[in-house]
This record gives sequence, structure tokens and C-alpha cells, in this order.
Amino acid sequence: MRIAVLGAGRIGLRIIKQLEKNSKISIFVVDPRENPPALKDGIISDYYRVNFNLADLVKFLVDLKPDLVLVTTSPEDIGSESVSGLDLFVEALSVELESTLRIPVIGVLRSFI
Repeated sequence: MRIAVLGAGRIGLRIIKQLEKNSKISIFVVDPRENPPALKDGIISDYYRVNFNLADLVKFLVDLKPDLVLVTTSPEDIGSESVSGLDLFVEALSVELESTLRIPVIGVLRSFI
């Protein structure tokens, strides 16, 4: 199974660690930052740097062809915790990906972790 994890911050890092327990899962980490926490912490060795806007993400994910997309981003996950309204942006992005892609998309909220 091919799983795309959007966000390599605090939540994404925890999701990646859990997914790595199953060797049958291929993980594709996507983050808009130059040096996301999961890379700094050595949890991942590489990732795809993609802007988190609908057009760029849809094109990337259609080309990647994952079986599942996990949207693990929170303001802390994309390095913008001080930006007003970012929670709304992340939620809207997840909803738009769910309605646009023919791939299952699941948003992972901070309260679930």
C-alpha cells in the first residue's frame, strides 16, 4: 500500500513512525518546508517538497498515485503556528482534497493524536 503523508511536523512525525511498523506500506512524505521536523529528527531521510495549495497538491498526488492520503497538517506541522486562521486553511485544504481526488483522503486532527 502506498500512503502519502501530508505534513512532516509533530503530528506527521507520529503518524510516520506508526506506519513504518508495517513493511508492506510505502510512505511518501510531503511537506512545504525546506527542513521539516521529521527530517531534522532523522525519522525520514527524504521527502517531497510541495507547496500546500490545492492545484500543486492535486497535480502531485495524481502523478504519485497513492492508495491513501493522510492530511496530518496543523499550524505547527507546517511551521506557521502564529498565522491567524491557519486551522481553517488546513481544514479547507483537507476538505477540498477529499472532494477533488479520486483517492481516499483522511484528515488527522490534533485531538486524535
